[in-house]
Amino acid sequence: MATFRTLIWRAVGRSTLLTRALRRIAPSPFRFIAGKPLERWLLTYDLGRRSLALANDPAVVEAVMQDRTGAFPKSAALGALLRPLIGAGVFGQPGGPEVRETRKLYSRALAAIPDEVVVEVTRTVTERYFQRWLRSGALERLPFCTEMSRMTVDIVALCTLGATFDPEESERFAELFFEYHQRAVPLLLLPVADDSTLHAHIVDHMELATIGSAMRMLIRDRFVTPLLTGDHAVRAAPFATQLIEAGLLNPTSDTAERAVDEIAVMLLAGHETTASVLSWLFWELARSPERQAAIASLLPAEDHEAVASEEADQAAQALIKEALRLYPPIAFFLRDADKPTTFRGKPILKGSFFVIAPWTLHRHRKLWEAPDEFRPERWQGQGPGCPRAAYIPFGMGPRTCPGARFAELEAQQIVRLLLGRFRFTPSMSDQPEPLGSLTSRPDREIYLSLTRRVNEAEAERDEPRCPITGEAPQRRIQLLRRSLLRSLWRVGTGIDVARLFPGHTPLGLYESNHGLLFFHPAIEGDARFYSEFYSRVDMHERLIRELLSRVEYRRAARHVRPGDRVLDIGCGVGAFRAHVPDARFLGLDPFAPAEADSLVLREDAEQHCRAHPATYDVVTAFQVIEHLAQPRRLVASMVEALKPGGLLILCAPLHPSPMTALPNFLLNAPPHHLSWWNRPAFEALAGHCGLEVIELAELGASPHEGMIHWMERLCASKTAYDRDGRYFAHRWDWHLSLGLAWGLAHLAHRIRALPPRSRPVSVLLVARKPGQALDATP
Repeated sequence: MATFRTLIWRAVGRSTLLTRALRRIAPSPFRFIAGKPLERWLLTYDLGRRSLALANDPAVVEAVMQDRTGAFPKSAALGALLRPLIGAGVFGQPGGPEVRETRKLYSRALAAIPDEVVVEVTRTVTERYFQRWLRSGALERLPFCTEMSRMTVDIVALCTLGATFDPEESERFAELFFEYHQRAVPLLLLPVADDSTLHAHIVDHMELATIGSAMRMLIRDRFVTPLLTGDHAVRAAPFATQLIEAGLLNPTSDTAERAVDEIAVMLLAGHETTASVLSWLFWELARSPERQAAIASLLPAEDHEAVASEEADQAAQALIKEALRLYPPIAFFLRDADKPTTFRGKPILKGSFFVIAPWTLHRHRKLWEAPDEFRPERWQGQGPGCPRAAYIPFGMGPRTCPGARFAELEAQQIVRLLLGRFRFTPSMSDQPEPLGSLTSRPDREIYLSLTRRVNEAEAERDEPRCPITGEAPQRRIQLLRRSLLRSLWRVGTGIDVARLFPGHTPLGLYESNHGLLFFHPAIEGDARFYSEFYSRVDMHERLIRELLSRVEYRRAARHVRPGDRVLDIGCGVGAFRAHVPDARFLGLDPFAPAEADSLVLREDAEQHCRAHPATYDVVTAFQVIEHLAQPRRLVASMVEALKPGGLLILCAPLHPSPMTALPNFLLNAPPHHLSWWNRPAFEALAGHCGLEVIELAELGASPHEGMIHWMERLCASKTAYDRDGRYFAHRWDWHLSLGLAWGLAHLAHRIRALPPRSRPVSVLLVARKPGQALDATP
């Protein structure tokens, strides 16, 4: 019988087709752990040429995991599965002095990262993801597993390596890693675990090499190449420092590949635990709105800088511990028995497998009360009172995960921020199951629907603050009903903005002490809104058609010298490049159209600026900050990206102007425009950012603004005539006069682009960052 099995597996090792077939029909290991594995202390199974022991006795678990005699090294089967991805990385190695030394690199690197840094980086990255979700319209059906993978990879990369993947790379990285999980099937290796040649053949037939190679290329290009070429910011990062000291970053192919091996381990092991447990945790919470609400009530809703109470901290810790208990990231620790031994009277022969399964330990009927139920409250007070070896989500003994503290801090921050900001409900009907190949991550994407948690009562208590200074406004100009905004957008453009303006609490239009007008609450348009907006309103087409005639581009170009490094944020197609042909131009726009210039990156502006401090001579943002709820935060990151003496150039719609004179004018309303600017407002912004104003000017009209000017000339009703000082109202004379003005303006605009003596509609700021200006030559 054993010979027959051997022949079968040799055939599998020689046939890609057979391996593919077995991979598809191979049962999940979780099918074998119902019943006895959750009730017995020690079970043994005959695998033909060797046996397999599953231990749940805490004493046996501790003996195997501590492995004080060196009798239970990590199984070679796991190393074979991981080799296409992590090469000779420490995670796939059985043990020995070299492994112990390499593990010290990880321990030292992680110990060098203060808790405060982990917390701050996690908050910053999480907030960026919040903003991207809001902009992209993904809240209705968020692919939660993918987003948690991308977010946690960014966090661990920033903390340990000082850089991150760009958005497209991180999405690709997460997709590839999930595909790797799906293709890797450890069960196919167990029957031939003592035949390394068959191991290699079967792994080849799983087609892991192509995926592993693609992931390694992403790691090499983003992290290893900058390290080898002397990027000082990256080389100063904690893990990079350890790799350099260990001699793994010499510019030779061998050491470069070893660096890829260990960076792959750091990124994959460093993010997968947190991503997996958060995916399962929020799946459980999405199905328990009462528990969600109870915990969220302890957390600050919108201010991610606010400090949660001690009770909130304990609640978050209990949630994470219970998720780690019920869904341990590594469900099975596979060890080889290098020596014969006996446990609980059962002989374990040399060459056998030993499985320590956190999945069965954490659900064992004799160790836990209601073991299959999600009960975070079991961790309150004195805790569940289980033996130490009954709860091992991060392993145990000399191979305990060195990043456990990092993962717990990171997960706690993400839980607080997510639950404080959003409500979660399932957006799928099927039930995810653990994959059970390499980790217990869900076997399919988990789709969740997210709703902003700020309710009407909270919104009423939420005091408006100037987005420049944070001060209370000078006055409220008007209240704006959400129903009116929804109706105006639906009738005027055919765009449904109801998802952005739920409820009935009105928005306010306020004036700051510095003359800035702003809406509160500030609700930004998302990617879905702008996709519909540009497809229905021909403004985007006009902008592209009349790029070279834009007044703000011509005016700003006067301040750019040949050789200057120029970063243009929110650049669209990258039109400003044509005005500065001798500069070294780079554009950023996460929603850049397909026809965008080749030098336009689809990256998050704040993230790029923070990652490239003191890099650019000129940083620009034309008609961008009026779309943002927190414009000063973007401007602060732009200033950070400037060299000392560098120039910041901003342009925004002007108030008062023909645009603000038109009643119910949607181009100047939320969720499109959230603030109206003028010279005093820009002066205040420059002052609060520590900049010296070089030029501050109201600009003449550009041809693409002709429709606005003609409409203002031909509109019978103006906001200045409203006795209540309103800009938006349900008034039939306003609706009719605006509609008539729009029709007449179309005719007039065809005859003449701009009316005579057109008034300015934009204001331009040019300001210098303190410090000595640097030479612009390369």
